[in-house]
Amino acid sequence: MKPKLAIFDLDGTLLDTIDDLKEAVNHAMSLRGFPTMAPAT
Repeated sequence: MKPKLAIFDLDGTLLDTIDDLKEAVNHAMSLRGFPTMAPAT
């Protein structure tokens, strides 16, 4: 049986992934020549 739905937790309920998400978005943005987000202070 193939799964029909995938659920991703991106709001930090189960894991604190904000730094990983920011790094992934910055990487994708830089590949396309867009500015990246500065680190939070």
